[in-house]
Amino acid sequence: MNFKVIALLCLLAFFNGCQDDSENQQSKQMPEPRLAETTAFKVRTPALDEAIDQARNALAFRNAGEARKPISTLLQQLPHDIQGHALVAYADWLDGRYTEAKARAAKVVELLEPYTQANKEDIKARQVYGRALTVLGRVGRAESQLRIVIRQGSREPVTIDQWVSLLIQRENLAEHRELFEQVFSGDEAHQDPILCAAKGLGLIYLDEMDTASKSLSECIQQGTE
Repeated sequence: MNFKVIALLCLLAFFNGCQDDSENQQSKQMPEPRLAETTAFKVRTPALDEAIDQARNALAFRNAGEARKPISTLLQQLPHDIQGHALVAYADWLDGRYTEAKARAAKVVELLEPYTQANKEDIKARQVYGRALTVLGRVGRAESQLRIVIRQGSREPVTIDQWVSLLIQRENLAEHRELFEQVFSGDEAHQDPILCAAKGLGLIYLDEMDTASKSLSECIQQGTE
């Protein structure tokens, strides 16, 4: 195993939370995902939006167990919510339940593929579409969807983290170096732990070990202040 791979694994281990298997629930009995009548998602309460954010942040740290409780809260009230189902699929994928994950993700993609083509400005739908494509292993398509979202102005840490991971899987981060640097040009790149991890992974992949070390040191310093 070469140094780059070891460094990537060490960085993931540093930032990732511990998995909690106590929340590992079966998803086979869940209702089917559906589009809302005129949009991809139904209007949610602030509490449900917060549950979604909690789940997405947990999944950014590859903590499927922690994500399942807020996802369950969402789906109890909105059982057909497409984003909820995409998050379940991703959590199942992280837990190694690949058959269930791919089956659910395929249903999400079936609904959102034509929707995103007809509604190109719906950033949230494209983000969810990209997550489901990731579960299905359609890495190139998923990365291009998230790149569109970022070029449209999204700077959500979870989206950026997933985009960088997909670039590394595609082995084409250098090709999009300009956008990578633009995304991480602000101070928030050292203030948000998800962005810190994503930037560090990207720099390590680019063999910029000194810059990565300096960036991660700044992240740790910000975290202790």
